[in-house]
Amino acid sequence: MTDNSQIVKNGGFWNPGKSHTDLINESKLTMFQRRQINDVIKDGQILSLRCNPHSSKYNQDIVLKKSKIEKNNYIPKLRKKQDIIDGGLYEREKYIPRCNKIPLDENEKKRYINLLVYGKNVKKKNIEAQIKFKKRLLNEKLKSMENFDNDFRFNELNKEINERENFLQEMKMMGKEMKYKNQINFEISQRLREMELLDKKIKQ
Repeated sequence: MTDNSQIVKNGGFWNPGKSHTDLINESKLTMFQRRQINDVIKDGQILSLRCNPHSSKYNQDIVLKKSKIEKNNYIPKLRKKQDIIDGGLYEREKYIPRCNKIPLDENEKKRYINLLVYGKNVKKKNIEAQIKFKKRLLNEKLKSMENFDNDFRFNELNKEINERENFLQEMKMMGKEMKYKNQINFEISQRLREMELLDKKIKQ
């Protein structure tokens, strides 16, 4: 009986052929890195994402520094007021006017004051005359108000006298005139005296 199976060189199910390209050899790795990868594969461990080309010592300082930066980027932190002031955030830019203003002398200041008070530029003599005129108007106004008050009081006194005379007539009709006569006459005489003084003051 002849065997129909054929021997396949470097192939078959039980004898698979090796890959023509060796990834480890093709990669740009140092001898230490290749040896470290082979040891990990033999032990069945997981390959590390980092591999130092000369030493297996883990560079912890760099990783800690990076993690610290990431932490500061994602976690907000309140700052002290003094730190903010030292950072220059409270400093304001100095105001610089666009045009250089000429300082005003005394005459210009007086001119602006006259424009604000009188609405026009007036001389010193005119200012004194206007002040006297305004004082005279004010005195006349006060005097007219005083005369108005005097006239009002004069009429009020006249009204009070008439009221007391009418009251005395009513008491006379009721037979009680003698009870109130002296008191009413005294009050009427007081008001007449005040009316005389007001009349003299108004005539002045």
